[in-house]
Amino acid sequence: MKRLGIYFFYDKDGIVDDYVPYYLSKLKPFCKELCVVVNKPLSKSGEQKLYAVTDKLIIRDNIGFDSCAYKEAIESYGYDTLKLYDELILCNFTCYGPVFPFSEMFSKMEKSDCDFWGISRYPRIENKRICDQQETDYVPEHIMSFFMGIRKKMLSSRTFKKYWDNLKVATNYAEAVAFNELLFTPYFEKHGFKSDTFISPELNKKFRENGATFTPCDFLKVRCPIVKRRAFFTDYSLFLYFENGLQSRTALDYIAKYTDYNVNLIWDNLIRTQPGSVLKRNLHLNYFLNEDLFYGNEENLKESLKTALLCYIYYPDMIDYCLSYAKNLPSWVDIYIFTVDPQVSEKVGETFAALPNRVTVRCKENRGQLASAVLISGKDIFEKYDLVCITQAKKSSQLVDRFSSELFCNHCWDGVLKSKSYVLNVIQSFYENPRMGYCCTMPAHWGDFKSLVGQEINCNLDNMKNLLNRLKIKVPFDDEPIASYGECYWVRAKGYRNLLKYPWSHEDFPPAAQTPKDGCILNALERLMPLIVQSEGYYPAWVMPHSMASAYLDNIYYFYRQKCQQEYMSIPINSNKTIPLFDYPILLKDIYQRRKLQFKLYKYTALGFLTFGKCKKEYTRKKNIIKDRLKKARKYAKQIIKDIL
Repeated sequence: MKRLGIYFFYDKDGIVDDYVPYYLSKLKPFCKELCVVVNKPLSKSGEQKLYAVTDKLIIRDNIGFDSCAYKEAIESYGYDTLKLYDELILCNFTCYGPVFPFSEMFSKMEKSDCDFWGISRYPRIENKRICDQQETDYVPEHIMSFFMGIRKKMLSSRTFKKYWDNLKVATNYAEAVAFNELLFTPYFEKHGFKSDTFISPELNKKFRENGATFTPCDFLKVRCPIVKRRAFFTDYSLFLYFENGLQSRTALDYIAKYTDYNVNLIWDNLIRTQPGSVLKRNLHLNYFLNEDLFYGNEENLKESLKTALLCYIYYPDMIDYCLSYAKNLPSWVDIYIFTVDPQVSEKVGETFAALPNRVTVRCKENRGQLASAVLISGKDIFEKYDLVCITQAKKSSQLVDRFSSELFCNHCWDGVLKSKSYVLNVIQSFYENPRMGYCCTMPAHWGDFKSLVGQEINCNLDNMKNLLNRLKIKVPFDDEPIASYGECYWVRAKGYRNLLKYPWSHEDFPPAAQTPKDGCILNALERLMPLIVQSEGYYPAWVMPHSMASAYLDNIYYFYRQKCQQEYMSIPINSNKTIPLFDYPILLKDIYQRRKLQFKLYKYTALGFLTFGKCKKEYTRKKNIIKDRLKKARKYAKQIIKDIL
């Protein structure tokens, strides 16, 4: 088949990640000509990458989303030129792939007696509107627009040209879907053109809504060559509404295990564009490790990952406590202890001399606590080692009692140095997962720490953003950083390259006597460490010994069950049932849309009273339209509630 391929690309930073040229290089052999149309911005390096794999590059203003970009590319060739091709391919940057050869898909679809085709269908959803400008009060069944093939009969028709001539310019994402994707399939089917999909009709019927996003494994199992990017970062509440939250990770593991696709192409893009908490949650980047047994090859770890412990000890009565955990380190791990008092340094040296490890004790200025030990006094450590475990002797004086303080300290240290086997299993996890750059245990969630969950940033937002600007680090900001809120964590040394290039001085930190409990540069850095590591191409993760994970799972479920019992939301319709908390986002979105309609109804009713003649008739007409839409929206809300219950 003689094909013309048009690929749409957009990135808010103008960066072209390697998954894009790979996709295009595999598509190009199936196209006589391949055109890439880009909505600005586009970096110089991105432009060079695209020129290397395409016959024609169009760079345009960011107007009209993908549909207007396709239109401009089509018109640049001319409709008479289109008639010379057997098939037009419209596809875009919202997919990774091909994870299976494009040849399999094209071979299958070449046998189909259709006029246009795509990967899968979105089912008809009654009484659902995605924007006010939508032409119907329902989402029509349609072929999803991320990959479409259009055959000669349709390309040569006046109907095809008329469709693009009448295309409305979208000003937001919802309009882009409403003005093109929702209309394309029903419009051309209405004019007698036949459609088909790579995904079978039987499998299409299985999907409640967007199967490509919420059930990607079903697509992979039938060797669908492309995977939606949104399958890995869509709002987690939607994943829990449509499935059990496992699909994203299962899909990534499936690609790694059963295809030849380089999953680093996926990681590169996700780590650059998504907050670390989204990646950790959607991809379940949690490592629950055995604290009693290690089955790996310790000698291999010793050769592969040169490892060190960096520990800050301020309180002399915490020296033995720190030693008890340091004993869990393999003998080949070097230990660096930082203090602010020469006498404490001397005592540390004497106490830690009992260990077989090489121990170095350094005395630093009493300013900046652990941060200055890492960024100034111990900066050289990160040049010598691959992996560093960072800890500090923790006394939380803000807590109400000593017992709470000890529990929190144990929580922090157990998460990184629980036992000899556990430490080896942590190092093994870094070895087996080269994209993991930072790990710590989950935040404390009991007693005085219950308020931390959901308020992770607290009063540190401005300091965090100022630091990112000062360090010239670009990374998706995360209001739920996967950070150690006690500063005990493991980090891949390369993850701190940019951080350590900055000329830090002790004057960057408040004097010891003036250091507040929260809201200063130290607290901002504590929360920024996983974001800084992410800017170097690594992801943050949670790590926990089995005993801790087992207890914390029960804690979380207990809290959740209490919440469900106490705070279920009553349904605002005739029902004595209640709705679970995890369905709030779905319902709140629907309530918001209905309130917008209700407001418009009030507006047009008022304008009808205040105006006369033709204006009054026009406002009455609009009011009746809104009434009808509101009635259908309420019907849709009842259907959602019925589905939930």
